[in-house]
Amino acid sequence: MTSDPDGKTTQAAGTRHKALRRALLDRWPDARVVDADLELDGAPLADLALEDGGTLWLVLRRKRLDFAAAGDVRTAFERARRLSLLLLRALGSEAHELRVLLVVRHLVEGGRAALAPALDEGLVLAVRHVLRGAGGKRSLLEVVEGELADSVRPERGPLPVAGLAPDAARFVAALDARLAPLAAELIRRQARLDPELSCEGDEHGLVWLRAEEVLCTLGAGDGGLECRVAGVGVPRLVRTAPELEDWLDYLLAQLFERWPGGPAEPSFEIPRPEHGGGWLSAEEYEAFQD
Repeated sequence: MTSDPDGKTTQAAGTRHKALRRALLDRWPDARVVDADLELDGAPLADLALEDGGTLWLVLRRKRLDFAAAGDVRTAFERARRLSLLLLRALGSEAHELRVLLVVRHLVEGGRAALAPALDEGLVLAVRHVLRGAGGKRSLLEVVEGELADSVRPERGPLPVAGLAPDAARFVAALDARLAPLAAELIRRQARLDPELSCEGDEHGLVWLRAEEVLCTLGAGDGGLECRVAGVGVPRLVRTAPELEDWLDYLLAQLFERWPGGPAEPSFEIPRPEHGGGWLSAEEYEAFQD
């Protein structure tokens, strides 16, 4: 099956690989599906062929990675490596390299070890997780061996993640170059509102909690940062520094309203924590009190 001019597979292949394709395109939003259900000399080769900039990925999908599946994957991997240039031409890809990605639902003891030679030679292994919630079902890919290059992302300077916790850093790194600095500033400022606030999440979004109760969430919105206070139906879209200031004023008011006894007034004699953050500055707190 081949792709149409927009890079979409035929309806049958699209239905068969819908969840996997969506998870892959979440990682590579500008990539295109070149083909699906590939066979070589009558034997299965790959479930999807996905072009990401200068790389064509042959994607193999398996439910369980056991010894039998590892043997089939090694065979497909060796054939793909041996015929890489021919496969690129046959698929009409303009990529300059071919790589193989194996996506599994379950890792079985011994199966990963059986793939060691292929993993050492460039095979990438990922586990597909299924996230369910009120918004529906979504697939997430966790890379457990190898590296995936996000070559379709525009070149940009160093990410503004210094001093951020791992979850927050992952979220900022997944944003485009325009929103990343704004998100990093928002995260740092919110961390200073109350030392009892904790932040959790991943590249798709963050949530702030106090005493295990959700205060607010942060995600990527339509051209901005989507900020929402828990229990309030309408999110705020933050795209500029003034909008960030308005959001922080609103959030601080919500914090005092929900926990009237705290946070306590910041004591400006208390030293700042060693690893970034700190209390509100005197100017910030006085401005809020006014």
